[in-house]
Amino acid sequence: MPPQTKLRPLRQVELPIRQATPELKIRSDQDVEVWKSTRGYADYLLFLHRLSESVVGYTLPPANLPKQSQEIDRILALLQILSDWVDEIPPLQTPQRFGNLAFRSWGTRLEEASPSDMRDCVSHSDDYILVF
Repeated sequence: MPPQTKLRPLRQVELPIRQATPELKIRSDQDVEVWKSTRGYADYLLFLHRLSESVVGYTLPPANLPKQSQEIDRILALLQILSDWVDEIPPLQTPQRFGNLAFRSWGTRLEEASPSDMRDCVSHSDDYILVF
């Protein structure tokens, strides 16, 4: 049973029929400080507190989830391989204008590994794996 909250209820807001076009109001740190003193910020913070309180006492993940399938296990294995490559191919410490050039090495490894190694991780992948 969720705990009883001591937070005040959210206020109901009446919106005008014709609303103004949204515009950017927060452009600097000083604007953030001004926003923190508004009623809108207080309402937003109250909403976040109430949202946080609404899940107190619930376990994550629920104990009654179905067993993870082999397909999910294979996809997770593939993601782990790709993540390991990120660790094995560190970013290059050179000036770059359009992203780190180490990504090219990562992409080359993906191309070379693609159909054979990826097929082991994801069944029926031939139709979906991109060929560069």
